[in-house]
Formats: sequence, structure tokens, C-alpha cells
Amino acid sequence: MVWQAEDDDAATVHALVHLLQMGGGSRPASAVGYIYSGVGGAYHRHVISSYGGVTNFVYAHSDLFAIEPKQSGQTCATIRLMTPQEMMAARLGFFAPCRFYQSGNCTKGAACKFLHSNNLQMLKQHGHAFSKERLDSLRSQVEYYLSDNNLKIDAFFHDLISKSQGGWILITTFLSCPRIQFAGATAKEIIAALRFSRKLQLREWPDGEEAVRRFVPPPPLEETATVDQTGPEACEPSLEEQPLQLLRDLQGDWEAVIDDSRRRSFCFVQRRHWSEDQLHQEFDLLLQKCDWQVLRSRQGAVTRSTAWYVTSPCSCAYTYGDASISPQPKPAWLRSIEERVLGQGCELPEDEWPNSVNMNLYEDEGQNVGWHSDDEGLFRGCEMDCRIISASWGASRMFELALKNKKHASGKPSVFLDSLKRIVLDSGNLCSMEGFFQRHYSHQLARGAGLTADSADPGPQLSEALPLSSQAFAAKRINLTWRYIVKHRSYCQLHRV
Repeated sequence: MVWQAEDDDAATVHALVHLLQMGGGSRPASAVGYIYSGVGGAYHRHVISSYGGVTNFVYAHSDLFAIEPKQSGQTCATIRLMTPQEMMAARLGFFAPCRFYQSGNCTKGAACKFLHSNNLQMLKQHGHAFSKERLDSLRSQVEYYLSDNNLKIDAFFHDLISKSQGGWILITTFLSCPRIQFAGATAKEIIAALRFSRKLQLREWPDGEEAVRRFVPPPPLEETATVDQTGPEACEPSLEEQPLQLLRDLQGDWEAVIDDSRRRSFCFVQRRHWSEDQLHQEFDLLLQKCDWQVLRSRQGAVTRSTAWYVTSPCSCAYTYGDASISPQPKPAWLRSIEERVLGQGCELPEDEWPNSVNMNLYEDEGQNVGWHSDDEGLFRGCEMDCRIISASWGASRMFELALKNKKHASGKPSVFLDSLKRIVLDSGNLCSMEGFFQRHYSHQLARGAGLTADSADPGPQLSEALPLSSQAFAAKRINLTWRYIVKHRSYCQLHRV
């Protein structure tokens, strides 16, 4: 199913996709109640009720969602996102594979409506039949993203068009969109699909920077879609009432991602072009010198590796949930990196450099950090103005930001998806979060890569195409986040200073 302008349930489908994404791809069916309590909840309830309930709504959109029967110990059925293989099979008219049959437990035999054979092999045999339908679907999806109806409410694409030269949007941008990701599409496939578009203009040069644009300027963005109109009201001191020096006041290369004066919340990105050799050398230095500590989820999966450095004589540990990271004094080899990032990039005098830096290593696009705020007591980010500076090396990743939903029905941390902003952080980029950003906003490093033409269509295997150090630089991501410790732990000798 492609989102068309006339689809009355497109917004509800979108809301359910994001709900499942935030739950790692699946949630109990009862979690649909979270959608009802959020923005547009009454409308979503009406749409789902018109299908006769959640189960029928999921079945009606079986090209995107699947529902699993209630298992022992569960209170209800589970809704999950379809895998790319299952979505391909649905479009070809094949049924999804029977999971019970695959585990040897299906008792329905010929009466089972799911597939009792190798679905992937059937897809390979019918690849020629899939190609045209797939390209048509991809073309329609991109055309919808850039249509009048969507651009009236989609601040993300509207902002991209308004800030780009000539209204061009890089093809690789679409690879981060949920529908495109679910289809497992590559940049080359999107380009091939758009060659036949009568609604959009395609530019196929230079290589790796292919782009598309509308023939006419976009319509105005409706006020209801802007960040200032979404989420809870706030009345923080203005910059005139309580002056605050932002990094953009020191250096003019910063671009605004979130400029929310009403909430005294700011996020900026700097895409300054540093020497590729210098970034490679710093990446190798960090990879080899850091004393990395592996972090795992409650299920045991590796989420990332981390290291924590502080300015001596601080001895404050840093905590991630149940994990406590012991502090290490900032090493001498770190100084050259801080001089480039904090000195040259931010133009901060040395006596104003942050006194701590948290380092994270993501081995691949499957490792990530979910929605959170840097609201630890060490930094008092929710109580006072808080400046956070981060720098990236290696693989490009998608960074997402959204307003906190502090009154979510679940009582758990959540965000207003209508306020979602996405930016791609490339190697060498700097990002800042300032003011009361941690009080009002959450952020996450999303799963998945596919953000550049190279990653979308890898060509030769890395072992064949790149030396070992370059392989790591292309696949891994290192992020350094500098923060100011303002409330030292009781056992730290700086606690009473």
C-alpha cells in the first residue's frame, strides 16, 4: 500500500508504524491505546473503529503489519512490522511463511492460510515479475512525500526544500524514510523508478549526489504542523530576560535544527569540512586508545560500547540504567581532538571547555541508543541551561529529535511524533543541544544506515575494496559528547568545591 493523498487512514498507518518502531518492531495490541492518547488520538480511534477494531485494521494493511496470536504469559496478541521479504511476498500475491510450520508445530496442514514452503526461493524465481511493480511503488511513494498534500503538514521535507539550492533533495535522503526502509530499497532503485515520473524532475549527476525536485515551489506549511504548535505549552525565560550565549553567537557556521525560543531549547549542527585524512587518523586513535566497555540491553544484545573521561581530579562515575562506567582522567592524546572540536569548531576559550566527555562506539547500523534526554543529575540538564557538544566520526547515521510527551497514558517516557525532526550526522559534523533542550526534548540515534549512495549500494565487499582501517571507518561510528559536570557525586573531592 502506498500513501496516496486520498487515503483517509494514512495518518493512522503512519502513527502505528512509529509506535512499533519505538518498540523495536513489535508491541502488544493493547499498545494501540498510546496512539489514542496522543496528538490526533480521536481521529485514529475513529479510523480503527471503522475497520471493526485493531485486528481488522492490521489485516487490512497486511502489506505492512502482521499480528501474532497471544502466547503463554501474554495478555493479548502482538502486532509487528512485516519484514522486507514478507512485504515483497505480499506484493507478489504470496502468503507470508508459516512460523509454526517452520518450527514444526503447525497442526492446520492444508487448511493453513500461510505458506508451507521456502518463500525466499519463490521470490528469487519470480524476481522479474517483482521489478516493475516495485519501481512503480517506490515512485508513487516518493511522489507522495513531495506532493502538495504532504508538504502542507510535513515540516521535515518542507524544511529540506526551503533550505536547499534550487529545491533539490538528495536521493539518499529518502533511504531514511520508514516506508522506503521497510521496502529495503536502494538509491539506484529509487533513481530508476523516478526516471518515469511526470510529477518530479530527476537529476542524475554528479555520481553519489543524485537528487529530485518539484516542478513548482511547495505550498505553505500549515501552522498546526510546526513545532511551536505541537506538544505542551511552555513559558521559559526569554533570551532577552535571561541572556544565554549560544555557540552560534561565537561561530557562524551553525545551522538551526531546533530553534524553540518559547521553550528556551536549541539544537544546531555544523557541517564544516575537515580534512578526511585528519578524521581518519582521529578515528583510528579513538578506536585503539579508548578503554571501551560494552553495553547490553536487558535482553543481552550489544547496544554499543562506551568510555567515560573527566578532568582531573574529578572521580564521578557515569551511569547507563543499571550499568556504572568508571571515570578515567582525560588522556594527553585527547587534547588535539579537543583543540579541533572545542577550540577551532566551537571557538570556545580553553577555560570554557567542558570537563567531561562520553565516548560511544557503534559497531554497525544495528547498534543504537533509543529515545532519551541527557537529564542525569551530574549535568542538571532539566534544571538549568545546559550546553552539550557532540562530534561524529565514521559511518553516517540518522539523528532524531522530538518534544517530550510528559503526560503519556503509559506513564513512561514518550515523544510527540508530530514534532519529529531528523538530521543525518556525517563524519566530521558537530551538533549542539543548548538551553533547556533536555527539559523539553528527547533524542535518539536511530537504527539503520543506508544514508549515503555508497551504503545503499555497497558494490564489492569491503574486504575486497578497502584497506582494514578504511573498512572500520566506513562501517563503524564513533561519537564524542562533551558535557559540563555541575553537581559532582558525594564521594568526589570536587563535591563541595
